[in-house]
Amino acid sequence: MSRSVIFAIDAGSSSIRCTGYECHGVQGHDSPADWEMDYSTQSSSSPPRVTVMEGISHTIPMASVVPNTGHIRIHKVLSAIDECIDEALRLLRQKKEEEEKVGESSYQIVAIGFSTFVTNLVGVDVFGEPVGEAATLSYA
Repeated sequence: MSRSVIFAIDAGSSSIRCTGYECHGVQGHDSPADWEMDYSTQSSSSPPRVTVMEGISHTIPMASVVPNTGHIRIHKVLSAIDECIDEALRLLRQKKEEEEKVGESSYQIVAIGFSTFVTNLVGVDVFGEPVGEAATLSYA
């Protein structure tokens, strides 16, 4: 049986991080697709819970914002996000391989959460490059 995993990616002004969380559903409902149910009909009133997976996390400390400008070093941020996801996936594969040796189940990433220090929309061109007056991303 496959165990459900959520990856949470946090792109902040001082670091980039990707962390794995294991989903624990309600009796027989371990997939997020099954979580949209009427809990009033369940014998147990506890909703699904999520716990951090020990050892499935990677953080890259970095200064994401150019001092005194508020501009974001977007290419470095995107590269760091890629690196964090790659490393978290490597750690998850390693955990899976170790657990398979003793007959444990595998993992399936069922959702990805994302948070950033920028809470606005940014226009991009067909190549994914930011567009606008200064063609830059700003933190403030």
